[in-house]
Amino acid sequence: MDAVLEFWVITGNSTKEKAVTLDLNDIYGQFHIDIKAMNITIAATKASVKSMSIPQDTIGNLTDAISQIESLVGQVLTQALPPINAALAKSPIQVPNKIFGLFELSDLTLKNHNGYIEAGLTPKFIPPTEAIFVQPESIFTKPGTYRYVQTLDGDDNFTMWDTKLNQIVEDVKSVNDLD
Repeated sequence: MDAVLEFWVITGNSTKEKAVTLDLNDIYGQFHIDIKAMNITIAATKASVKSMSIPQDTIGNLTDAISQIESLVGQVLTQALPPINAALAKSPIQVPNKIFGLFELSDLTLKNHNGYIEAGLTPKFIPPTEAIFVQPESIFTKPGTYRYVQTLDGDDNFTMWDTKLNQIVEDVKSVNDLD
């Protein structure tokens, strides 16, 4: 990643003035990822900057001191790792263990493939504990009149259900038996 740091100073009349702009190019980091159950914890192991430049400087010629600034930034990155890791350890990433109440997830794995991270999970289908089919009602039938639901199953059994009386009106074991 790249970053731009701007350093501002407050002048004598309480106005702000940009003193230095520092471009950090190709900030590189190495991380260790730890998985416990369905929680992911990240810890930074290394951080560095490939190059930097000073496109704006109003306090002097800092481009002559770029090697000392690069060394200072390197030290800051190294010393910043422990507090960054402490903050990251307090906030693990929790991967959900259920999706929509239909699948239970387990066996979280992460693999690196040429710079890409592959996440793997094992899904297990959770069957419904109660019937979820709702008898359809016609939108064209006025409330208070009879409503019938007709079904024809895979064995050619025909059923007509009266939804107002909540009972079967006709039950034929095979459609071939119909007149």
